[in-house]
Amino acid sequence: NEWQLWLETWARSRHDGVLAAERLRMDDALRSTIARIVEAGVREGSMTCSNPGEFSTMFSSLLDGLAIQVLLQDPSVDGATMARICRDLAVRELSIPATDSIRLSPTAA
Repeated sequence: NEWQLWLETWARSRHDGVLAAERLRMDDALRSTIARIVEAGVREGSMTCSNPGEFSTMFSSLLDGLAIQVLLQDPSVDGATMARICRDLAVRELSIPATDSIRLSPTAA
């Protein structure tokens, strides 16, 4: 499971400088990708965001936190709940019109 690998990476990177650097590189890459998607959406007028970098940090942190709950099989947070919360936050924070809102995959709905 990919999230299991992340959980192990977070724990071990506290004591392993090489792994810590790789974890930082991967987190930076994810945040950069999210920010670029938001910037493109702002340019095309499909969303608004005054600080895509800050949004990407918030969104990736939400993903990480919810993924831990899913991984630990918290009965309150399953994959569908995680997807819905992330979608709702993006719709709200990026002022995406309801008619353009992000669709969930059939397995996450």
